[in-house]
Amino acid sequence: MKSGVIHQLPHFEGRGGDDPNKFLADLYIVCGSMNQGDITTEQMMLRCFPFALKGAVRDRLHYLSARYITNWTEMKKTILEKYYPALRASCLKKKISNIEQEDGESLYEYWERFKKTCASCPYHGFSNQDLILYFTNGLGREDARMIISACGGDIQNKTIAQAQSIIEDLAASSRHFRTKTKGISSMENVARDKETVSELKELRMMMKEVMRERGKAQVCGVCDSQ
Repeated sequence: MKSGVIHQLPHFEGRGGDDPNKFLADLYIVCGSMNQGDITTEQMMLRCFPFALKGAVRDRLHYLSARYITNWTEMKKTILEKYYPALRASCLKKKISNIEQEDGESLYEYWERFKKTCASCPYHGFSNQDLILYFTNGLGREDARMIISACGGDIQNKTIAQAQSIIEDLAASSRHFRTKTKGISSMENVARDKETVSELKELRMMMKEVMRERGKAQVCGVCDSQ
């Protein structure tokens, strides 16, 4: 293995926050981009795999008996069974089916979060139609009304591809609109801050004038004393 190839590999340590599915997908992309003659991508992944592991995960690979793994399918199964247990998959499936749009979350942010959640559990077993329904059922009132209107009254009347296209377009539009709105709000805040500073300066000058007048000696109107 050339050192340049090793440096391009993704790394996996098996920690709680590590996603084994993302690691395997990244490894496939790197190995698939290499031109190694008659060696297939899966053979290249098997050869690169030990160099991509770190810490206890790499040590565990050394403990396996000889010829325990003979192909990439077995290697992938071994990793997922150890670092992607059924309990974690069950929790993610529940998270997908019960997903809801948060307060203040734009349609674009909600759609991106939903796709990321689905990607973290590629073996969820849900059909594309189920995923669209889970997503729309979790929408806030305003965005749900907008999508229903764009679909002509019922999103189930559209094909999966049509529904996804409509959601993608509306999500992109909400992102641009929100960015523009934020820009306008920032300009308004700057203008408001300038106005506040000006008012504070005038108030400060008025207070100085009042204090100056109060500091002057006053003559009593009865005894003519200061």
